[in-house]
Amino acid sequence: MATETQRIYVLDCLRFIGVTFALFSHAALTLELYSGTGSGQALKLMTRTATPTLLILFGIMIEIAYTRRFDRSPRDAIRRTIHRSIECYLALTLAAALMIVKNDIPTFFNQVVLAEPVTNFEIYRLYSLLLLAVPALLLLRQRLGPIGYAIPIVLIGGYHVLFAASRPLAAPLTEWGALLGIGGLRGPSLVHSVGLVLVGMCAGTYFSRSHVRSGLVALVASIVTAASVVAWGLLSLGPDKFANGITDISQFRNHNSPYYFAYGIVSMLPLFCAAMSISIVRQRHIQDAITIVGGNTFSYFFVGNLFLAAISIAAPKSGWAGLIVIPAAIAATLVWVLFQRRFPKIKAVKDAAILWFVDLLVRKPAATSAQPQDIKA
Repeated sequence: MATETQRIYVLDCLRFIGVTFALFSHAALTLELYSGTGSGQALKLMTRTATPTLLILFGIMIEIAYTRRFDRSPRDAIRRTIHRSIECYLALTLAAALMIVKNDIPTFFNQVVLAEPVTNFEIYRLYSLLLLAVPALLLLRQRLGPIGYAIPIVLIGGYHVLFAASRPLAAPLTEWGALLGIGGLRGPSLVHSVGLVLVGMCAGTYFSRSHVRSGLVALVASIVTAASVVAWGLLSLGPDKFANGITDISQFRNHNSPYYFAYGIVSMLPLFCAAMSISIVRQRHIQDAITIVGGNTFSYFFVGNLFLAAISIAAPKSGWAGLIVIPAAIAATLVWVLFQRRFPKIKAVKDAAILWFVDLLVRKPAATSAQPQDIKA
């Protein structure tokens, strides 16, 4: 059985690969690398799994960071999830503010109220909202274990049946409807994303060592189901039509098709195998870099997309040369982590300020003092 240190390093490798893969996907889309290669379709098939990968990784981290905390103190876990939700929202707001040079003021205000996505930073909007639902998922896990995740999966399936073919909501609610999977305008929706988060939480039991057996049983069931859905799609639609549905985001993705999510789950397996392979490497400097960047993927993803936005504005035709954003983001993340270690009070003050605000929302239960009892003879 893998030791605790080995499991943590595999997780760091998985997070590093997953976010690097997502950055590559964003670079390919933003810098139009698809049109610059004869293998554009294959490249699209590979990169279309970036968002499902981020959502599954999100679920893994929820399992590791919050489940035991919730078992010990539900209030503390709720405080921490709201804290992280605010951090994601602040990151999204900062990205929207920096993108004013490319967009305009009305767009910025729409993005601040979550009524419009920020290109390449959409995952922070999903994270900030999904984190508010995490306590309910943790409560379900506490009562029923990972097998209980079948309940929200069934509810999501019913929701999809009801709204999959619905028309977009009328303005100004169009984008909010799209965020919820109504109208086939944008995907993955907030509701459908919960399914991938639950798959990640099942996978996370391997790292948390809690409910491992039931978690892995649920994970295997999810993978087998996803593989069956993909196989059915290939047989019923044909390989070409299925591939077009995956690569064209206006089809499977924006309509939150089960094919899109099943493909994302199955495609996560090669990334996990790659993480296991990289974890075998025992070169110290490589290990240290992967551990630092893999442990700070929030900053890594944010900085990488900022570099990508800057390149797309300054040199939109840079093509494959634009992939310098990945090594630049790695270097910037390492520098940022060293800066935080050198000046830890900055992060401490930021965290204290956010938690102060959170405590206004999640009040601590009043302590009940013991009442003196009369002693009877």
